[in-house]
Amino acid sequence: MTIAFSYIRFSRLTQKQGRSYERQMEACEAWVAKKGFTLSDDRFLDQGRSGYLGEHLGEKGQLRRFLDLVEAGKIPKGSYLVIESLDRLSRQRVNEALSLFLGILGAGVHICTLMDGEKVYSPDASSMDVIMSVLVMARANEESATKSKRAKDDWESKFAKARSAERKPVGRQVAKWLKLVEGEYVPDPDRAAIVERVFRECINGHGFVSIAQRLNADNVPAFRGGTWCPSSIDDLLKNRNVLGEWEPKDGKGVIENYFPRVIDDATWKKAELAMVARRGRKVTKQTANFQVWQQVLFCALCGSTMNLVTKQKGAAVRGEPVYKYKYYVCANKRKGLCTKAVSVRMEASEEVYKRLLVAVGALGLIQTEAAEITDQMALVDASIHAEETTRARHMKRLAEHAEEDHLYELVAIANKNLKRLKAEREELEAKHTAQTIAQSDRDWLLANIPLKERDDRQRANALLCRLNIKVHIKGGDEPVYTATRPTQVRTVVLPIPEGQEPEFMTRTVERPFLQFIVKGDDIIPVPRSADQRETLKEQDSDGSETAKGMAWLSEVLGPKAIVQD
Repeated sequence: MTIAFSYIRFSRLTQKQGRSYERQMEACEAWVAKKGFTLSDDRFLDQGRSGYLGEHLGEKGQLRRFLDLVEAGKIPKGSYLVIESLDRLSRQRVNEALSLFLGILGAGVHICTLMDGEKVYSPDASSMDVIMSVLVMARANEESATKSKRAKDDWESKFAKARSAERKPVGRQVAKWLKLVEGEYVPDPDRAAIVERVFRECINGHGFVSIAQRLNADNVPAFRGGTWCPSSIDDLLKNRNVLGEWEPKDGKGVIENYFPRVIDDATWKKAELAMVARRGRKVTKQTANFQVWQQVLFCALCGSTMNLVTKQKGAAVRGEPVYKYKYYVCANKRKGLCTKAVSVRMEASEEVYKRLLVAVGALGLIQTEAAEITDQMALVDASIHAEETTRARHMKRLAEHAEEDHLYELVAIANKNLKRLKAEREELEAKHTAQTIAQSDRDWLLANIPLKERDDRQRANALLCRLNIKVHIKGGDEPVYTATRPTQVRTVVLPIPEGQEPEFMTRTVERPFLQFIVKGDDIIPVPRSADQRETLKEQDSDGSETAKGMAWLSEVLGPKAIVQD
């Protein structure tokens, strides 16, 4: 039994404009039937893979798969490879195409080309057959080279016009939220609104999966048709076309203000920072109403995350437990690794959460002025992250190429920018503290902090994440919540060389700034930093809570433990 294998290759554009696949397949089936051969069910189809660039011979190429099967002996000798013409086999340079052609024949496989009068090249092909094949391959390569040059010249002309003062559009297939109207790009209102929603939800703490799920739940159509997936959300949030930028593939850099903007710089940077924050902290599985402590709450004994679990007490009645409680439990305790950790009731912890929000400026969740300060801090944080990344890249290159003097200058510029940005961050943090002291009314804030709806809870969580606040909890009869934040400290480098000025090293440490002690229904705040003492003093009208907190700190740690920052 003689087996024939079909190999078909065509461009996506060719198939879209006609029926290239159907034509080649029908011709192959007719020839196989006429010869009385058996057509293999294993078809080899390369759609959109260039024969001129050799993409069909790459790792994902179907012709590559055929050749691997031949080499492995899984394609029997005497079989036929049926193609429309030799240019389907390859459009590469003659020496490369001929090597491929002779390699298949040398493995004992016949090659049949249907458009050349059903020409069959046998493993013992004559010299004349080889010469004719070389001529066909040379013609195919020249055609492709000419087309490639024309296409390249055409795109270079389009890129040049795009870079000109006119900013001439290159065509319709660009940003999916834009449309070409009378020779100009204009935003599609519906799609631009989707872009804005994606960025807004990212800033509010939603990840790629969550955003895709929410869009699909609201039946929002994806730009490419079908439904949204996490990867498309990821691509959209990293696509600088939303800022109006476009970088053609001519290697000449970015064209600014080429497209109409749909996202401003502030929104872009806040979304960028939100994504960095999510990558930097492990995100646990979310509940339906969103865990406000997510990425914030940790075990004080082992440092592991705290998981929200549901426990029931009492016998079940009609399948429902009599009592149902939710607790935060150390993740390592559930694995048997942190045996001394004690679970904490969710209800009490959420009250502590509100008190923490009040202490760090939850007014930003309710009023605009404080929110602007918080947003500015987020933008500066994003700029610091970007500058640190740039400096690290320059430092790495400097370590490899110490002779390149300009790298030292780039590192110095990055250090100068970082110094300026960190000073700006400290100034904003001082304003944020002053805003909290000047405007926060504890009882009013506690009553008005929005934490009922899922989006409100996610915004509150995103606020603490942006401020890099972590809370370590020690359970028990009187649970203790210790809030920390990154603080830069300067330490002297020892030993100090004789006769020289001491050198200082700056490092970032997690330093406690506030504690909460839960005694029954009473939540006692214990300030651990000077700014928190001022904030709580301002919020505590009669001074009773401040006195309780300082008394607890003095009792547990001793009078000298009350830090005066």
